Amino acid sequence: MFTFTVNPDLLDRDKVAHSELGSYTIMVNTPEIKRVLRARYGRRNLAFKVFKGMTGYRTISADAKNPLWGKATVLEATIIQNLFAHEGISPRIYGFASVNGLLAQVTEYVERTLDPKPAEHQVRVAKLKALIEKYNLTSISKTPDYGMGNWRNNKFIDFSHLRFTDFDAYKQSLNIRARTRRGKVLEKAYQPVPELGIVGSRDVIARAHNLNLNSLEFENKSVLNIGCNLGWFCRFAIDHGARRVIGIDKMGELSFEINNVLGYGNLDIVTAKIPDYISHKRKANSRWKFDIVFLMAVQNYIGGIEQTLNLVLPVVKHLLVVESHGGEDRFEYEKVFDKLGLTTRIYKGYIKDPQIRHQWILTK
Repeated sequence: MFTFTVNPDLLDRDKVAHSELGSYTIMVNTPEIKRVLRARYGRRNLAFKVFKGMTGYRTISADAKNPLWGKATVLEATIIQNLFAHEGISPRIYGFASVNGLLAQVTEYVERTLDPKPAEHQVRVAKLKALIEKYNLTSISKTPDYGMGNWRNNKFIDFSHLRFTDFDAYKQSLNIRARTRRGKVLEKAYQPVPELGIVGSRDVIARAHNLNLNSLEFENKSVLNIGCNLGWFCRFAIDHGARRVIGIDKMGELSFEINNVLGYGNLDIVTAKIPDYISHKRKANSRWKFDIVFLMAVQNYIGGIEQTLNLVLPVVKHLLVVESHGGEDRFEYEKVFDKLGLTTRIYKGYIKDPQIRHQWILTK
C-alpha cells in the first residue's frame, strides 16, 4: 500500500459527479492521478476507488483491520471481484492505497455508458450468477441488486454484498488442485505456496539464494517469467519492486487464482502454450520486451535450450536468468550461449534439487 494525497474536494460527495459515486465509494481519476498510477503500475486508465461511505456510514481509514465494504470485507470482496474481472465481467483491482488517510482500491477505470437493452442485461446477469455458483459465493444481502445501476460498460461494480460461502474451503481447493497430476492428488506440488499450506517438491529458496537474486535490481523493472508454475519467482520480483510482471504457464488458471488470493493484483498470469504466445506477442508488437526474463527449468518442454533461446532472446532487454532443466551438461549449454553471442554471463554454480541444475545470469 502506498500513500497519496488529493485535493479534499475530490472526496466531497456534494462536489463529485453523481456517476462517480457509489453507496460507499468515490471514484477519483484526474489526469494527474492517472499519470501517477501509470508510472507505478505500468498500466493506463487506472483510478482510485476510495471507501468514504454514505452519510450515516463510517468511513474506512487505510489502517483499519478487516475493513467492511457494506456487509462484505474489502479484502475478500477484492479477491472475488478479480475472479470476475478474469472472466471479463468486472473491472480489475490492482492494489490498495491510502488516499487522504482513507482506504482505496487501485482499479481499472470504466466509463459509464448507456444501459443495454433488457434482453442484453439478462444475459450478463445470467453470466454473473453462473460465476457466483462456480465459485460457491453467497450474497449477504437478502435482496442483492444486479440492476443496471450497478454496471458500467457491461462490467459489474458492486461487491459489497458477496462473500465466499466457505473461504477456507476455497483455499483448500486450491491446495488440492496444485497437487493434482493426471487425476491423482500427490503429496507435493511443484512449487511451494506456504501461505496456503502448499508444499513444493522444488526448493525455491535455495534456487533464489544460489542465484543471489537479492542482488538484482528489480525496482521499476518489467519481468517475464516463462513457465511460471504457481508464480513464486513472479511474487519475488513484485516483492522486490518490479513494476510490471507477467508469468506464462499451461496451468495459468490455477496460478492466477492462487496469486489472486495472495493479493498480487498487479501480476498478469497467462494460460498459454509458451512458443505460440511469445511468437504471437512478438508479431503483434515488436516493442514487447522485458528488463528481466526468467527461464527456469522449462526449456526442455519447448524444444531444448537453443530453440528456446532463439524464441526468447528477442524479448529480453537486459538480463536473462537461466536454470538448466536437470541432468544436462553445463558446457553443452555454454556452447549454445557462445553460438548465440551470449558471452557476458555469470555462471552461478548449481543446485541439486533433486537433479543437478546449473544456473546462469546472462546480460544481453
